[in-house]
Amino acid sequence: MTTTGKWITGLIALVIVITLVTVFGRGENGGEMADEGPIRIGFVGPLSGDAAAYGEPSSNAAIIAVDEVNAAGGVNGRMLEFLPQDSECTGAKAASAAQKLVQTDKVKYIVGLVCSGDALAIRPITEAEGVIFFSAYATNPEISEGTRYFFRTVPTDALTGRVLAEKLYEQYGSVAVITENTEYAQGLRNIFTTTYKELGGTVSVDEVAPPETKDFRAQITKVLAANPEAVFVNTQAGGSAQAMIKQMRELGLEQKVVAAYWTGPDFVEAGPWVNGTLVADAPQLNEENPLAKSFMEKYLARFGAAPNYAVGAGGAYDSVMLLAEAMRAVGDDTDVVRDYLHALSNYGGTLGAYSFDERGDVVGIDLTFWEVEDNKIVPAAI
Repeated sequence: MTTTGKWITGLIALVIVITLVTVFGRGENGGEMADEGPIRIGFVGPLSGDAAAYGEPSSNAAIIAVDEVNAAGGVNGRMLEFLPQDSECTGAKAASAAQKLVQTDKVKYIVGLVCSGDALAIRPITEAEGVIFFSAYATNPEISEGTRYFFRTVPTDALTGRVLAEKLYEQYGSVAVITENTEYAQGLRNIFTTTYKELGGTVSVDEVAPPETKDFRAQITKVLAANPEAVFVNTQAGGSAQAMIKQMRELGLEQKVVAAYWTGPDFVEAGPWVNGTLVADAPQLNEENPLAKSFMEKYLARFGAAPNYAVGAGGAYDSVMLLAEAMRAVGDDTDVVRDYLHALSNYGGTLGAYSFDERGDVVGIDLTFWEVEDNKIVPAAI
């Protein structure tokens, strides 16, 4: 064969190789899928400590979703691999976990993040590396400020603090606030107290307790002396909230008690002292939604009990399913996946129909009010 013939033959072979890579190295709808092997989904959240009451169910829910995706053939033939990390709901441990996932395990997607402190701590890492991270229950508004790769499936405290203040001001002219000193609780405190005062209400007590405080009697004594019309119990976890309320009732406080997000069994079923508490939270999973009903049935069958804080668990399940849908459609480039998620309109998940705004905050999931009655949550007439 002449030199020219060899050159032409080589060129043809090169064209064939490029064509094969182009055809078989893309997702089913044209997205790039250049990598091989499993797609790793990281989880960062509290799997121990008080906050595990809502971290563990979120991890369990993500496991269910990963297994479902894999049972259906994965994402364009690639299986998902789930890598959970325990943050204990502390920013330092969350950052360390994220560093391991991103730098060592080469994870490009992280879910869970039910604690605002966790999400705030890992944000510099995920932003620098182009890692998409989903929050199922972290509500601090600062998390989504200036981020490019963040999404959450729960309303932010910007909504919760404002609506809670408006609702309370309609009935109560003065409130006392006891806040646990964490990123989540402090963020909600700032929005609530600012809005309530702007409306004309009086914040008669504004006390802050160290994280994981067990004895709140010093703060409660100040509340009793001020005699407000209502009390806002603002803690990181439901267990702390119910402990605070128990001590209030034991010391003779009779006023209306209000809390935010604590509709899980560790709060609601704690004891008779939580009855009558008004709780602001995201909507509960609606059994009329077939996806929500199916998810709850699968969770119960696998783990033997319904999830604490089902909204957070449903959000974690949806997060994995959203990522799988996006990667099937556009491939594994996180910039393209991010744009796909932003362009979604009325995604139908366990939480209902929703989408994301330009910050990655959820649109379509609103705040609702519940009351604890006979140690069950019922819709509140407020």
